[in-house]
Amino acid sequence: MSEVLITKKINFVAGHRVHSQNLPKSLGPNKCRFLHGHEYMLELFITSDLDESGMVLDFTFFNYLNDFIQRFIDHRFILDINDPLFESITGITNNSLDWSKCLVYYTITETDGKLELISTDKEKSLFSKFNRHYEEFNNEHKQSFIIVDFVPTAENLCNWFVKIFDRMKTIGLIPAKIQLSKIRLYETQKAYVELIL
Repeated sequence: MSEVLITKKINFVAGHRVHSQNLPKSLGPNKCRFLHGHEYMLELFITSDLDESGMVLDFTFFNYLNDFIQRFIDHRFILDINDPLFESITGITNNSLDWSKCLVYYTITETDGKLELISTDKEKSLFSKFNRHYEEFNNEHKQSFIIVDFVPTAENLCNWFVKIFDRMKTIGLIPAKIQLSKIRLYETQKAYVELIL
């Protein structure tokens, strides 16, 4: 039997800044270095042997990933902790904080069919967030940051989503036999990155 491929699309809105990009002056202002956002569309291409009911995977399984993206990434700003403007953007200065207490590293777990974030050590984390040791009304903007340790280009975000997908397989939300064969991330309707695994 021919290989069967199914696809799921997930939409979300998020901001980022590509601080590492340096274009030639002849191309004009380097807009990607500005704070900006996109209406992203994530496409996942899944393959596996057909199960006894004739499916690769019930599309309902994608609700876990969609739920994670809508709850924890949608309408957030994805910021590289190594961004030279990190202090200016967040309002946190290096000399006024202990990073080990300021940031909490997170990964995903599942409790009674619901996705939750749990704190973890840096090596096992998928991302980090500011902790809640601040007066939320005066510092509520900190809740909008998803802090990563890579420049949040579309290419790097594709790799990040692969890690999130793999984590969901590890904790049993997506069947282990399922293979992610390709992932595509649209930044605009006309531009996308495709990662073939």
